[in-house]
Amino acid sequence: PQSLASDRSLPAVCNTSLSGDTSGWPARVSRYTPCRPEWNESGPEAIYHLLIADTTNIAATLFYDAEQRDLDLFLLSGPDPSTCLGGADATLPSQILSPGSFYLIIDGYQGATGSYTLQLQCTVQLQPQSYLPLIQH
Repeated sequence: PQSLASDRSLPAVCNTSLSGDTSGWPARVSRYTPCRPEWNESGPEAIYHLLIADTTNIAATLFYDAEQRDLDLFLLSGPDPSTCLGGADATLPSQILSPGSFYLIIDGYQGATGSYTLQLQCTVQLQPQSYLPLIQH
């Protein structure tokens, strides 16, 4: 079975841009079956670990030179590709995540490698019971 090098993951922080290069990462995973089973992701995987403390709406966008390489972005609920929640060429659709641990993976389509910038936007979703008493005052 394929597994990510999650022990090498870097921290991801909401509302920041992260720059890197997939070239120095291992290439252990080639398929993210729950999200994009038809994509051959045989390039190296850059791995970011995101801890969510509150219910949060996240959106992630990947920037890279598309004329030079084909990188893809994946959101996982664990360090295994079978936990894939979404995959995209460049922009993951906005998703509301419950508190927990998540992984953002940048992988190379058909062996692609190279530099990128990942923008991660997060908005905490307040639960009605947490702000309702404030409205009533």
